[in-house]
Amino acid sequence: MELTKVSGHKIPQGVAWNPSLDELLRPRLQVVDKKEQASGTLYAKAKDNYRKKENIEEMYGVVLDIDKSPTDVLPMLVEALQGYQGYINTTFSHDPRHEKYCYRAFIKSESPIKPEDYEDGFINLVDSNPILSELKEKGILDMSAKDVGRFFYDFSCPPSRENDAYFHALEGMPLIPDTHKRENTEYSSGNQLAKQPINELLKGSVEGTRHNDCIRISGMLFNKGMSLQDVIQLMLGWNTKCIPPRVDKEVIDEVENIYSKYHSDNPFTAEETVIASEAEDIEFKFLGREDRENLPSVDWYIDRLFRHKGIGSIIGQERNGKSFVAIDLACRISRGMDFFGHETRGMKPVLYVPLEDWSGINLRIKGWEKYHGVEANVILLPEDTSLGFLDRGMKGINKFIGDCKKQGFSDGVIIFDTLQYLIEGMDENGAKDMGLATGYFKHMSKTLNSFVIYVHHIGKDKAKGSRGSSVLNASLDTRISVHNNHDIKIEKVKGAKDNINYGYRTDLVGEDDDETLVITSTAKGTDKRKYPKGKLQLKVLDHINNFLFKFKFETSGVDGPMIPYINLDTLHKEIAELLKGDDADGKKLVNQSHKITTEARRLISDLTGSPYHCLKKGIDSKGVEFVHNNPN
Repeated sequence: MELTKVSGHKIPQGVAWNPSLDELLRPRLQVVDKKEQASGTLYAKAKDNYRKKENIEEMYGVVLDIDKSPTDVLPMLVEALQGYQGYINTTFSHDPRHEKYCYRAFIKSESPIKPEDYEDGFINLVDSNPILSELKEKGILDMSAKDVGRFFYDFSCPPSRENDAYFHALEGMPLIPDTHKRENTEYSSGNQLAKQPINELLKGSVEGTRHNDCIRISGMLFNKGMSLQDVIQLMLGWNTKCIPPRVDKEVIDEVENIYSKYHSDNPFTAEETVIASEAEDIEFKFLGREDRENLPSVDWYIDRLFRHKGIGSIIGQERNGKSFVAIDLACRISRGMDFFGHETRGMKPVLYVPLEDWSGINLRIKGWEKYHGVEANVILLPEDTSLGFLDRGMKGINKFIGDCKKQGFSDGVIIFDTLQYLIEGMDENGAKDMGLATGYFKHMSKTLNSFVIYVHHIGKDKAKGSRGSSVLNASLDTRISVHNNHDIKIEKVKGAKDNINYGYRTDLVGEDDDETLVITSTAKGTDKRKYPKGKLQLKVLDHINNFLFKFKFETSGVDGPMIPYINLDTLHKEIAELLKGDDADGKKLVNQSHKITTEARRLISDLTGSPYHCLKKGIDSKGVEFVHNNPN
């Protein structure tokens, strides 16, 4: 691949540049006072490296230009170009503070493109890609970039906007260009909404155009004689494709408002009526009984509680244990353990984002691990992490999503603790801001194939649920409330029974600076363990849990989640060694040394049998008896 590098826009002569893939996908950001001070590239081989259209010998990819979009379309670009090799970067003019979002994308081609074929290859790529086609129709994609041998400035920004500069490498496969000839078509930079068929319009809109598009599309549908309920269902489907989606209630209210105006005094212009009449008919496919039988069932991850994707919340008053419940949930999910009697279907990675009391969260996780004798697969973000929901908008969210993917996190659960720090600067009581936050969560859940949970405070009126706009509650798939009387309530589960109460108790784990609380369900049938009261029994149990956790022996042949275990004979010797020592008062734990082995076996037998069941015996694939922690 031979490109032409030019040191400035007004300089006609360039030099040949043969970049490696690493050079191409990891460029240096140029921080310059003026755009003209940055270097530029012709993504082509030019005769004598001279910048003339007639000198272009072959092109090595397609360049796309997003010129001053009023909304951030980066997520759409990333989705549109997924699977290709190349990159997306902000341009010098990119200025989110003034709602000017400017991006450039380069898609490397598998083979050189002849200059006479480049325009066709460019247009065919755009028209065959629904997202790029939509950006074109909205006037966001600059179609003049189809000109062969065009000069493009390299990745650059002014000093004042260095933090806004962004580069995204596309590490897929090179483009196989489609260069078949097509009819000459004029492309306008204006909004083409009015000329699109309805089925194209229903592909979704971007932030900044969603309100107006919703009004116009709804009007067109009513003009075609569709009923209110049919239009609502179509627009709710349209809303899921918007970036970001709006709150469903807002869309419904807007459609109903249009409907009422339409039937009292038609607000739509003659032009819109003509457009609607000329639009393509929408085809509806009805599902009969056989079709319905083949529809997928609800995809539960924790049975009747959490789906594989969606949004949930854990709410409660200050200092009433909501973070302890969230940590217990996180750790159980990571180990595939049941939660308050609800079956967990396999293990998932959990990303816990503590936005307050970072060190305290880590201590609680370690306490949970010690208590259960199990290592939790819970990932934490650093203490100084700032997601910048308000200031950076979708850019901040997509940076977070991109970092998750780079580090291999997906198909898991994300917990934000607490919401108030996540939305700092946003209007908690404002439907617009909370609708935006909800859209971010939905986008995150869909993109990372994960369930998103946030911890939040209950408002003054407990009956109304969490503090802030009602939009927050309306968007939830699952809501759990935590109360001061060691009680949790499953308040809302979409598609399952709700308003269920469970009790829990707190147990103290650790000593001195490492002391913390863990919660344990007291729901009937969820915890078969009964903890001993004797000092010696508790000392032995604590020692075994520490021993199991320290060595992290993975099970072989144990049903259920993978948990640490220890050979029974080895455990007898370990406890016998413990019993040779003294208690806290300096007294012998066992007075007669010849009884130590017998006492060790008795204590282990007590802890594994009735009535305690704190430990569990098993036999591995080689027939060797072992002991492991009983997680349930």
